Parts: sequence; structure tokens; C-alpha cells
Amino acid sequence: MRSLFCLFIMLTPALTALADPTPNVTYTGGTITTPAAETVGTLDLSLPDALRFRSTAGSVDIPWDSIQSWDCSAQLAHHLGVLPTIAVSLVRKRQRVHYFRVVWWDQNQNVQGMLFEIPKQFPNILETALEAHVPGKSRLQLQH
Repeated sequence: MRSLFCLFIMLTPALTALADPTPNVTYTGGTITTPAAETVGTLDLSLPDALRFRSTAGSVDIPWDSIQSWDCSAQLAHHLGVLPTIAVSLVRKRQRVHYFRVVWWDQNQNVQGMLFEIPKQFPNILETALEAHVPGKSRLQLQH
């Protein structure tokens, strides 16, 4: 019985990952007002003509051919003073937050931009999709 429980505990994260193959991202802000900032949703990279951000508040389509620039970055989640930073660094690795920024022209030729907080493993997936759909304009920089 105990081994069955342990097996269930070990498989739960794997089953959760299989149930939702698209990780959640958070729209942290930009020029788009709907959806509002801090809205959680998903980025659909599989569409042939656009990158789509879907949330319960609606969706935003970003045509692949109108993307002007994009990048990914990682920033420290918590900024500490000098001594606390040294103490924390001796014990464990500092936590980072990963961001994805995209800038494009909308149908009225206005510049639009969105900033997303993304999961740690997502920059590599984004780089692959954007290099396939937007060749020559890619600019992925994962800064530590």
C-alpha cells in the first residue's frame, strides 16, 4: 500500500505535465489593454500565421510577418544587499524570473508590444518557433 502511494506521488507531476502541454505565461504589461496586465494565459505557437496569447479575458493575435523584434531575459527575482546576497549565494542558487518581450506592427501600422513572464524551460521553445516563423529578425538573449 505504501509503495502504491509513493508511486502515485512520484507520477503526479508527470501526469500534470501531460495533461497541460502548453505552460501558463503571465502577461505583465505592454501596449495592449485587453487583456489586462497580470493576466494568466497561454502562448499558442502552432498557428501558421500568428502567435496567439489566449486567456479567459480574450486572445491577442500577433502576426508572424509583422514581428519587428523579440527577446528573452532572466532577472533576479529578489534583490538583496551585499551581505545577504553573499550569505544566500553560499547556501543556494539565486532565483530568477524569465521574461519574453515581443514588438510588432498592428493592422493600423502602430507599434505594439507585450511582455510576458514565462516558465524557466520556455525560452528554448520560443526561440525555435520564432526562428522558424520570423527568420532574420530573431534576437534571443538569455542574460544571467
